[in-house]
Amino acid sequence: MAEIFADVSADKRAAARKTYGWLQSGGNVRRFIDEAQRMIYLKGTDSHDYKFSSAVLEDYHHISPGLRDRFLAACVFWLKGSGSPDNGLVARTRELL
Repeated sequence: MAEIFADVSADKRAAARKTYGWLQSGGNVRRFIDEAQRMIYLKGTDSHDYKFSSAVLEDYHHISPGLRDRFLAACVFWLKGSGSPDNGLVARTRELL
């Protein structure tokens, strides 16, 4: 999972391939969705980051089972990766803690 989200920042095409392969080999989609949401909360910078990821991650379960993994893998092109900087709110919150 860490490698996939590092690639989301550095090489989105590799991240998409790894996501698809991981899901096809039995990877836990809930774990992927949880990490994708965590990255958005930490790294998202505008409303479109939040709206897009929410729609994609919710839609996964409503898509034909034969297409779900491809859909989620393609969506990594618009997610945030671990190499992206934390948003300003996260930095300010950490300073206060």
